Amino acid sequence: MKEVEVLTKKRRKWLPGKWLLVISVLSFGLTMLFGMLSNLVAVSSSLIGCAVLVLVLMLVNIVFDTVGMAVAASSAKPIVDLVGKNVKGARQALKLVVNADKVSCFCCDVVGDICSILSGAAGAAITLFMIDSVPPAIRVFLAAIVSSFIAAASVFGKAVGKEYAINYSTGIVLFTGKVIASFTKKQ
Repeated sequence: MKEVEVLTKKRRKWLPGKWLLVISVLSFGLTMLFGMLSNLVAVSSSLIGCAVLVLVLMLVNIVFDTVGMAVAASSAKPIVDLVGKNVKGARQALKLVVNADKVSCFCCDVVGDICSILSGAAGAAITLFMIDSVPPAIRVFLAAIVSSFIAAASVFGKAVGKEYAINYSTGIVLFTGKVIASFTKKQ
């Protein structure tokens, strides 16, 4: 448990105001980046391109929401045991669990909300592609169907992900730690 104590002491150095500022600036920057990229795809593509964009955004939303929930539901004890066995990614997984509030906020709120908003905007682009081919009386109904489908599919995927995250939190956190470890230099 010494590993947890060291990480917890490092964590105390963060001031709450600093975290709020960092997460707000990060949210703004990521929204700008994702928004510009999705607008470029939506403007320069077809109906199929916009549909693929919506599906990708929904998938990213579901994956990050699942990781955020798994980190929040996970316990440090089994991961500390894996750190002791030198399992690849266990140290990164432990850092995720020790910082569960920040990781969950980033995954569920920042990335999840950004993807939700942008998938709604891409859904509006889909509606605009389809609107010319339908009579005016059906346009409102068509827009409602597209936005309702996106919302229902997102809620369904996130509900499945949350159930999976609660039941298999340690495995998901360890897998996430392994992914992070594959992108970081060996200590």
